[in-house]
Amino acid sequence: MLRRPQVIWDKGRMMMTDANNFVNNPVLRDNNLSATIPRFHVTRMGVVKDIPTDWTLEELVLGIETPRNCGEVIKARRLNFKNRKENSVSWSPSTTVVLTFSGQVLPEKVYCYNASLPVSVYYLPTIQCMNCLRFGHISSQCRS
Repeated sequence: MLRRPQVIWDKGRMMMTDANNFVNNPVLRDNNLSATIPRFHVTRMGVVKDIPTDWTLEELVLGIETPRNCGEVIKARRLNFKNRKENSVSWSPSTTVVLTFSGQVLPEKVYCYNASLPVSVYYLPTIQCMNCLRFGHISSQCRS
């Protein structure tokens, strides 16, 4: 299997307009290449707690107002928790929601239906291989 070459974007040397111009450069398309800007350079994810479970995520996104210097909410995802009863496992929705904001700035708080909700940083879960016990991949993708 051939691997495609990767170009790593160093945001200290390149401006945002330079990165966008590079991605849209016709030379890449002419040579059957593609470039993307990693999502973590374009968005930020934050956690908001105490959101009622009877609210739909669409209602939540439409009802959220962000401060002026922050981007808008692109999407929302509700976290679930596991219920174990005897031999069965079920998942139930929690009151914690992960919000994805456009832009590089994560707001300290958002306003939802005239209520102020603090936003904390969302840390992606760390994955670990149960075969070699290394981090960053799972056992079905393990090469050792």
